Amino acid sequence: MQFKYNVHEKVMTWNEDKDLKPITYRLPDPPPLELIEGYGLPPQDQFWVTKPMPPKLAKINALTHAEDGKTELTPRMKMLMLEKNPDFYHDEILWIEREWERRENGFWFFNNGTPTAITGDHYFYLQYWPIDGVMPDFRNRDRRWFWFWHMVDNDDNCFGFNNPKQRREGATIKVCSIRRNRASMYRNFRTGLQSKDESSAEDVHYNELVETARSIPFYFQPISDNAQNVWKEIRFSSPRSKTSPDYGYAGLNSNIDFKDAGPKAYDGTKQWLIHNDEIGKLNSELDVNERVRIQIPCLTNIVRNSSKKGKMINTSTTGEMEGGGGRRFKDLCDASDYHKRNDNGLTMSGLYTLFQSAKEGMEGIDPRTGEPFIDKYGNANAEAIERYLIAKRESLRKAKRIADYIEECRQYPLEYVDCWKASARQCVFNLLILEERIEYYRNGNPDKIRGNFEWSNGFGSKVRFLPSDNGRWYVSLQLDPSKANRMIIDENGVRSPNGNMRFVAGGDPYKFSKTKYKGSYGGGAVFYKYDHAIDAGKTDTNKWESCRFVCTYKYRPNSLEEYGTDMIMMCQYYNAQMFPEVNVDFLYKYFIDQQYGGYLHYIFDPNKGKYASTPGQYTHVKEKEQIFTITQSYIERHGMRERHDELLKEWKGVVDELTDFDLAVAAGLALIAAGDIAADDYVEDDSIPDISHYYQRYKY
Repeated sequence: MQFKYNVHEKVMTWNEDKDLKPITYRLPDPPPLELIEGYGLPPQDQFWVTKPMPPKLAKINALTHAEDGKTELTPRMKMLMLEKNPDFYHDEILWIEREWERRENGFWFFNNGTPTAITGDHYFYLQYWPIDGVMPDFRNRDRRWFWFWHMVDNDDNCFGFNNPKQRREGATIKVCSIRRNRASMYRNFRTGLQSKDESSAEDVHYNELVETARSIPFYFQPISDNAQNVWKEIRFSSPRSKTSPDYGYAGLNSNIDFKDAGPKAYDGTKQWLIHNDEIGKLNSELDVNERVRIQIPCLTNIVRNSSKKGKMINTSTTGEMEGGGGRRFKDLCDASDYHKRNDNGLTMSGLYTLFQSAKEGMEGIDPRTGEPFIDKYGNANAEAIERYLIAKRESLRKAKRIADYIEECRQYPLEYVDCWKASARQCVFNLLILEERIEYYRNGNPDKIRGNFEWSNGFGSKVRFLPSDNGRWYVSLQLDPSKANRMIIDENGVRSPNGNMRFVAGGDPYKFSKTKYKGSYGGGAVFYKYDHAIDAGKTDTNKWESCRFVCTYKYRPNSLEEYGTDMIMMCQYYNAQMFPEVNVDFLYKYFIDQQYGGYLHYIFDPNKGKYASTPGQYTHVKEKEQIFTITQSYIERHGMRERHDELLKEWKGVVDELTDFDLAVAAGLALIAAGDIAADDYVEDDSIPDISHYYQRYKY
């Protein structure tokens, strides 16, 4: 009986996520169908099956000593038993040759009617790498993972890949099998392991590699130095002891080891493959980017005068991204965009990034049907998995268990962005509000426009806003030309905003020549204070149009003067006074030097009955607490109306320091100025009601 089979998969695509750009790879064509395992069977009977070892080989494999009962049999001696009797072991020798070919070049089998190709490393994993004493099940998720590794391994324009992953996905075990397979197959293959600390690396080395490898049959066991300390290093080299039966026989000169978590652990040591396990869990004193930078030269010039590169695989669960390690891992992943390369053909980091959603293969049982999430063909029921995970998340959200909700998202990410959710146990702000609002804009933000403010006719003329895909500002409220640029100039040429100033700005300048953090930017934010003319009578704050941010700026111009001019244009357009951070005193002095001193906000002290002598505010420890407090108050009351998701995302990342959060600082300063009691001096309509129960004011 002839069965109708499906066409093989011709192209594999990874990273199909709205925050990533897909990567595609051409898969090999199959051999003649009749040569593929499973041909002739009904499709429903075609699936992966572990191949049992022939009885004769199994008998030899189980032997421990020679016939004298004293000499310990080594793998080499067992192979000699076959070679000395080739006729008797003819079929077994062919079987071994076939297995060697498959571990090197891969394997084809029919899977539910489809010709399916797996790589050699994947074949070795399925056939010879037990998990807790049981051979792995075939999972299409694993197949896709191994093909990505195959693509990377054969790409001379990269040094490896990052793999932010779900909990218990098995990446650590898969990388261990690759390292053992390669080191026992190729000469001079050196492979190392680092983890979050030395103890963790030692556990992986012994429990996931040494112990598992004991089950590998003799025909895949090369000559090794039996005197080795397997807790530290496995050496496939000629034994040093003259009492060893293998003494004098050449080995592969390959080795497998592990090191401590320090960035220089492998400095200067040539490596074919490095595994950075749990790389997102490094403590705050260790920088994954620094470690990778030092490791890459170890992967260079593996073959003399060749472009061949060694590789690294960087894996980490998404459930524990604390202490800065997760943020630094994200920076590494962001710098590993397959589609963004320099003139040498390399990404910024020299790596690629692979993300696989939990929908691709989370283990478990669907509570609605009682069926496994993954069928016997290794295919995941993506809809059932997503439904299950979303239901679990929603129950946590409704119970306001935000810490557990965040942890659930990170451990089982449905989307790439889930990997990087900040811990609710760390963030100082209400993550439930921030996450819900960010999710609202996940597919785009129609409430804001990107663009630039420009002078209409040179410095000091009217300012206009022009949309631009590369703009420095995000604006959610554009003013009518008759209401923007309302300025008065006194007899000394000093400019001030004119009329009812409903807007106030905050600015966070940077020290241009001595920036400790390379990522520092100039920050700016404009806040729209409560507008009685629009929101009077609306007791529900969710319906307010005012009392929100309308403009944000986070950019690093070529000069401080350019940044100062940008802030002047922003303030002139919105008729807003600037309340700058004055740790760096450039910004307020620049406003004064450019005759814009009237656009600076000075805090009024009601106890002293006078204004502060300088505008703005420092952001030392006491002042930072004020920013934290007033920002938290704003988020609690108005966060669900905030239209600037770039600001929401920055608030989400704040833990206990404001360094690197330039936009959050600027926004906090704007909120302080908006809550200043002196703000009432600019209100033309004295009928504005008391809104203190909606928005807390602070006096300084």
